[in-house]
Amino acid sequence: MADDLNGQGFRVIALAYKQMPGGSDEPVYSVKDESDLILLGFLAFLDPPKDTAAEALQRLHGLSVDVKSPDRDNEIITSYICKQVGMPVEHLLLGSQSRR
Repeated sequence: MADDLNGQGFRVIALAYKQMPGGSDEPVYSVKDESDLILLGFLAFLDPPKDTAAEALQRLHGLSVDVKSPDRDNEIITSYICKQVGMPVEHLLLGSQSRR
């Protein structure tokens, strides 16, 4: 279901919670506290490119300017947005593939 939403350009966030023991004024949480969460559901929202993006990219192309788009999204959303603004997806480099 989430991939279908992403394929349409939606961003999807899972909402979950966990009851934590009380007692301290300043609770300290760690990564291990992010287990055994109770899923409430998914929040999906559309974040379309600006109306002027495609025109701006065409003008830059006409000036022989190559545009690269660093993006933190996943491959599905990045490809979808690039297609929406007329930007070819030729060499998609994911963060997990880059050298650190």
